[in-house]
Formats: sequence, C-alpha cells, structure tokens
Amino acid sequence: FPPMVGWAMVTHDITLFPILLFLIIFFWTPPHFWALALFANEDYKRANIPMLPVVAGEPATKRQMLVYTLILIP
Repeated sequence: FPPMVGWAMVTHDITLFPILLFLIIFFWTPPHFWALALFANEDYKRANIPMLPVVAGEPATKRQMLVYTLILIP
C-alpha cells in the first residue's frame, strides 16, 4: 500500500494511478522473490523455510513466475 498511502498524503485523493502502482508492485513481488528463492533453494531447504521452490518444486515455481509475469505485461 505504500504507493497509495504516499499518493493520498500528497494529493489528498486516490485515483487510478496509485492503484495501478500498487498492482504493479503486488504482481511484481512474487516472481522477484521466487527467482531469488530458486537461486538460494538449497539454503532454504537446509533452513527448513517453506519458500515456493522448496514446497512445490522448481517447475511449479517457474510456472507461477510465468503467470505473474504475463499478468504484468499489459
């Protein structure tokens, strides 16, 4: 919500623009972290941290990353 809160603080209004910023960040964050989790997958396994690549596997993680990336394209 930071883009929406910042926008509201400065403009005293919520328009479509801060909502779009929120959605971009919302849909960008998972594939970003999953890519990092794929890179450090063995570390997460050893630490018993349930990141998506650990619990669902690499192929499922890559499919989810693709879906979120396709949502971001428009």
